[in-house]
Amino acid sequence: MTTLLPSALEPGTRVPSFALADPDGRTYRPGDFRGRRNLALVFIRDAACGPCQEVLREFAAAHREYVERHVQVLAVVPGGPDVAARLRERLGLPYPVLADPEGAAWRAYLGPSAERAEAAVFCTDRYGVLEEQAVREDALALPAQGDFLAWFDYIEVRCGCSLALGPGETGEPSA
Repeated sequence: MTTLLPSALEPGTRVPSFALADPDGRTYRPGDFRGRRNLALVFIRDAACGPCQEVLREFAAAHREYVERHVQVLAVVPGGPDVAARLRERLGLPYPVLADPEGAAWRAYLGPSAERAEAAVFCTDRYGVLEEQAVREDALALPAQGDFLAWFDYIEVRCGCSLALGPGETGEPSA
């Protein structure tokens, strides 16, 4: 049986800010995408965890569908930029992999479940408001990609509009 774990966040509230770097030194903050992209924030407990890596692979396999829905996927992994770089390279991840060296973002988002959870996904609207979340002791017990995609479809319907990017816009934060 899958244990559903609580997080530190309540749906309908703005997610906490963080400033985390990818292996190339580019810093990302949830607010960088405000007004432009919904976010799928994918947290894993351990970069060496096989089930956690599988979750990241599943998001990679569905990446095109997230892009089509104007969703930016950001993976947050424990350790330094070297850990994030090895993971991104080994798994061929097409989205940013952010290093959380002190685990501050992990604790801010997972709160009481930080010690028990193996993986978590937080889905925000384009204004940084938490819409859906899944925090699990077993990474493979997270909802299927189709469920996450359906959540983002619902967020768009609820918002009443569709995001459109202009020519040459990628939704990535500016350097």
